[in-house]
Amino acid sequence: MKTDVKYSIGERIEQTIRKSVVGRNLSRMRKSSPFLYASLRNVYSKLFRIRSQHGLARYQVRSMNRFLNWVPADILQQSVLEIGSDLDAKVIRELRAKGCSNLVGVNPAFTDEELIQITPSLPEGCALARSDMRSTGLADASFGAIFSVSVFEHLLDFDRCLMEMHRILVPGGIVYADFGPIWSSSIGHHVFANVDGVQARHWDPKLNPLENFSHLLGSPDEMRASLTGRVSDSMCEAIAEWVYTGDDINRLFFEDYVRLIEASPFELVHMDVDREHVPERVLSDLRARCPGYDQFDVRNVELVLKKCETNRV
Repeated sequence: MKTDVKYSIGERIEQTIRKSVVGRNLSRMRKSSPFLYASLRNVYSKLFRIRSQHGLARYQVRSMNRFLNWVPADILQQSVLEIGSDLDAKVIRELRAKGCSNLVGVNPAFTDEELIQITPSLPEGCALARSDMRSTGLADASFGAIFSVSVFEHLLDFDRCLMEMHRILVPGGIVYADFGPIWSSSIGHHVFANVDGVQARHWDPKLNPLENFSHLLGSPDEMRASLTGRVSDSMCEAIAEWVYTGDDINRLFFEDYVRLIEASPFELVHMDVDREHVPERVLSDLRARCPGYDQFDVRNVELVLKKCETNRV
């Protein structure tokens, strides 16, 4: 396991900005000053240009580079599993170009027809499969590393998923995950809805009709009431269903992730978080509405786990 992980000057500057006052206030700025938010994002993109052969988004490139920094070369030369692959397999194509020789991308949403269509175009040593991380059907100790970006917040039965990752990793194998926004953060509702060509998206201020933390501070009926007159009735129902009852997000608080990781057989090598400012009045309301939870300022989590060198489970 690498203990001297090194990043470029640009990566260090970017990380510093993410953890600065500006980074901590992005969620408030996104909602209250969308024009300023968009302007800063534009400047940020120009200052920190990304390089991707296969059209990866900034967050994907950043996570992939950090994954490659964390995982030893001998582990990377074994099979690598990507959790939550897109159908175009952009991430595993990029990892293949970076020197990873055997890659499998899994997603439970793939259909047989889609897999048949895309498989012939995949690079040598790359494959896609329809698989649920609760029970993948993959062989024991068949992967050296697992990579995941913006997916862990969607994994249901997270404890089962961790046990499955542990089972399919070789001793000494590494899990790298960068994920969020998690449920207990300001936009942890992760809203994603399409109704009659109209979209609701958590990451776009123009398409996000929900107030920060509204999913934690109100009931489904209160959310519907707040949306009435602002979106169609059908969109209102689609949003409420996504946020409160759909199976596309796991609704785990930050403390839940910590508890489940500590209870797993993995060694926690590294955990870093991006935090956001939460006004004191809102924080007080959140603590009252969600007893037992306190860290509502954690927006995203970077995680590195290691399977111990012996076969202990």
